[in-house]
Amino acid sequence: MKRIIFIFLMFPLISFSQEEKKINYKKKDKIDAVNHITQLKKGVLLVRLSQKNNSINAMRKAGKTELADKLVHENWLRNKEIVAAFRGYFDFCPVYFFYSEYSSYVTKNQLDKIVFLNDNLEADSSIKVSNDVFYVAEFTSIEPGSKNYAKSDYLAENEKESINGGSSGITLTALVIKDKKFKQLRKPFPYYVREFKELPIERSVKNVIIKMDLQLNQFSKN
Repeated sequence: MKRIIFIFLMFPLISFSQEEKKINYKKKDKIDAVNHITQLKKGVLLVRLSQKNNSINAMRKAGKTELADKLVHENWLRNKEIVAAFRGYFDFCPVYFFYSEYSSYVTKNQLDKIVFLNDNLEADSSIKVSNDVFYVAEFTSIEPGSKNYAKSDYLAENEKESINGGSSGITLTALVIKDKKFKQLRKPFPYYVREFKELPIERSVKNVIIKMDLQLNQFSKN
């Protein structure tokens, strides 16, 4: 009987402790979010573009040359659309573009070794990034929870591919902002805008970027 009473008395304390942890996590996330938005505002955004080399090489190896050429062209058009939309509708901070093959240099903070792209997707060695405060953005899948999800076409040298689509198995694609180690940020920082590719109300690349810019500007003023 004494044991039952002890457990009964301890239960509110355990519940309070768990609730306190939740509050502390929320406070930490809020502090982190404010810090991230402040840093991004005075830093730069590096947009990672995929060349889909793995997929294209696999097609060529399988003798599917026409399909490979089609994917090259479609991917070029997609990347060109992303660059044009950022240039036209994003003003929160300076933006630079790089191909995914340079991802390992980003994680090592060796931006001087990256050949950035001009607005025509041409490698331009004259483009230099001197600001060491930077974040990375890319159109990719939203990571489920704290687990990593990354397509092999984007993986940096030290990134691991672990696919976890959640219980529904639905892949949610979005423009996602990450830190320099390609770690997805957390709410309340407005770190993503969905494309809704899986729904009839799919957002255009332009509208995704417009919404991202709006979210960042609004959050920075709060």
